Amino acid sequence: MNKEKTEPILIGIKEACELTGIGRNTMLDVVKLDNFPSVKFKKRKILINRQQLIEWVNNLTSTPEVLSK
Repeated sequence: MNKEKTEPILIGIKEACELTGIGRNTMLDVVKLDNFPSVKFKKRKILINRQQLIEWVNNLTSTPEVLSK
């Protein structure tokens, strides 16, 4: 039987920071954006769709868009 480790669909802030190279405080600001692929549970737990995060970053880097508050 093939026991390949599968990546989780949803990741936390720490994992998202490691995946993107974005700092924690910046990531906490980014998850507030309307078009960002995150969900919030019980007012504290923020989870991010891993694949959609990768696509979101790829879309940002393919257009000259700047994130600002």
